[in-house]
Amino acid sequence: MATKIAWRLLAFGLCVPLFLLVATRSSSATVRQKTLHHAGEPSLLLDEKFLASEPRYKRLASLEHFTERTLFGKKGPSANDTLQGDAPDCFLIAAFGAFAHADPQRLKKQFARYDDGTLALDKSGRVRVIFYRRDATGAVHRDLVPITTKLPLDKNGDPLFAKIVDQKLWVAALEKAFVRWHDKINGDAASLFPNGKRGWSRLSGGGASRVFEALSGIPADGHFLEARPDAAAQVVAIIGDALAHKRAVAAGSVSDVPSANARATTLSTPEETVRSPADVRANHAFIVLGTSERDGTPFVQLRDPNGNRHDSAERTGGTFELSLSEFVAFFPWLYVEGNAS
Repeated sequence: MATKIAWRLLAFGLCVPLFLLVATRSSSATVRQKTLHHAGEPSLLLDEKFLASEPRYKRLASLEHFTERTLFGKKGPSANDTLQGDAPDCFLIAAFGAFAHADPQRLKKQFARYDDGTLALDKSGRVRVIFYRRDATGAVHRDLVPITTKLPLDKNGDPLFAKIVDQKLWVAALEKAFVRWHDKINGDAASLFPNGKRGWSRLSGGGASRVFEALSGIPADGHFLEARPDAAAQVVAIIGDALAHKRAVAAGSVSDVPSANARATTLSTPEETVRSPADVRANHAFIVLGTSERDGTPFVQLRDPNGNRHDSAERTGGTFELSLSEFVAFFPWLYVEGNAS
């Protein structure tokens, strides 16, 4: 009898910790799920299905999951991390870089997080990217897009589209998530940037303002500088105010660079030297980094998300500046992230 009681006590002693452990883990999982930083359920949660037409879709080396370090490195996101790949989506990469330049910490929050700041991975270990869309009534919806580390790769095993700079993967991850989200919300017929295609091939031209709204949920401001006789006087103020309030800024270049070069000559002062337009690609989006002034002449600092064709084979450069007169001549469009207030 005593032996039976001893065995029962032993069994009970083993079961209680096990029960408490299971209960604690279950409770902990429930709490973590409820403390997702963005309150409320997402309006759209995509499953992990990909288009068969995407070329060489493979996992990056042995990378199983995205982590804080693999996404952002030691120093966090920066405009210098942007390097456009084979997709014609300069507007997208420029918008990402501008967002990172304006507020790196806010860019990091595009990847869903728990209240303690850690990445909110789903049950399969996938990061979830947050985008916003506005419906016909004007209501804003928050969408979560889960992604794996699989990307279309070239024959060398490198990403075919957004490239990896300083071993940071956030640009490629955001680009992939945007492609999936963009296809899902637009279907086969309609598109924000219509060209009748799907996947990366669909991202052929567009405005950075649409991407700013997708990232923040706030309509962006598009300034058509050619239509403003006071453009030169306003550009510095617009850029300065936006960046001071951590709002992203991008610019769209002209379709005819030689004509713009001639126009820059007419706009420049006698003291100015009109620079060669070698750094300005036609029909291209650029990240606006800020403004400065030297000897009374204002300048605008820019970064080409496609890198600099003239400094190295890897195109890792891309940062340059133009005088204000040249900027107004070469860039008819200025895109500014919307103001929440």
